[in-house]
Amino acid sequence: VSVSGFTVVAVGVAAVRRWSLPVEDRFRVPYQRWIGDARRELLEPESRLDGVLNVVLVASIILAVGAVSYAVMVPPDGERFTEFYILTEDDDGERVAANYPTSFELGESQPVIVGVENHEHESHSYAVVVQLQRVETQENESTVTERVELDRFTTPELAHNDTWTTEHGIEPTMASEQLRVQYLLYIDDVPASPTRENAYRDLHLWIDVAP
Repeated sequence: VSVSGFTVVAVGVAAVRRWSLPVEDRFRVPYQRWIGDARRELLEPESRLDGVLNVVLVASIILAVGAVSYAVMVPPDGERFTEFYILTEDDDGERVAANYPTSFELGESQPVIVGVENHEHESHSYAVVVQLQRVETQENESTVTERVELDRFTTPELAHNDTWTTEHGIEPTMASEQLRVQYLLYIDDVPASPTRENAYRDLHLWIDVAP
């Protein structure tokens, strides 16, 4: 407000000072002379070479203006990605990426918060498949020997930059140590056999389940 007010007052002062000058001393933008000079340079060049150079100059200016206008009107989309995460709530009710449940009893349910954030520059709906997996590790390679689907749910359609979260209760259906709860994220459709290899994003938690 202060800058705008100062500008209005200064414009009034400048106008009064301009009117107090003789007409021939008032500053004017000589656009008519500029237009006339440009027309003579373009239409009445001193040589054929000057005419060619003038045409090239005009074409370059038009091309530059068009490129800048396109860049302003159609900015690049930037990186496309989807955030997929699991959170928990601490004692104060704050959502944190820590303190995940690791010890269960068979049939017991413990909650986590699953989140999806769309940065794909277009709307999408997502599907989440939750599996409980028994995994064997040999020579730094993990092999799923048994998998059970615990749950499956879909998000509403999310526009660009939209976020969706839901509370999901993990309820193991088999007892063992070092079971893997695998969350698989898909855009739109889920394949007939959901696996980590065909998922768009994946997350997992390691849990121990007592019988």
